[in-house]
Amino acid sequence: VRSEVQQQALQELTQNLQEKCFDKCITRPNGKLDGKQQNCLALCINRYIDTMKVVSEVMVQRGPQVRQPIEQYAGKMDSF
Repeated sequence: VRSEVQQQALQELTQNLQEKCFDKCITRPNGKLDGKQQNCLALCINRYIDTMKVVSEVMVQRGPQVRQPIEQYAGKMDSF
């Protein structure tokens, strides 16, 4: 189960990177990346990964604080 969750998270990360970084860095696709596009993609990917690390660390620290409202909301949704 854990590996499936990790695989799904990796797929979502890859999709987000493709959508955000590709759209930002590749304005006119022509079959080959030039140096500017390669640099833009590298910076975008690094920035995105760094941001995800920070968000993950904060979520781990705040886990119980975040989990409780989510569980309460989910419980309310079950009653519908």
